Amino acid sequence: MRRRAERARDRYPDHAEDPGTLVGGLIEDYEAAAQEIERLRAALKDIARRSLAAMRPEL
Repeated sequence: MRRRAERARDRYPDHAEDPGTLVGGLIEDYEAAAQEIERLRAALKDIARRSLAAMRPEL
């Protein structure tokens, strides 16, 4: 997603910073999606870590 945002910025630099344009709005959407993916990955890692810890036998 971040690569798509960078490509859009490079292709349309005049419209990239204006969220009111199609390109600017898409860039904002790409960035928001990338942040959400990062958040979900971190949450999944946490769930996996907790699951593994719960399956370990107590010593």
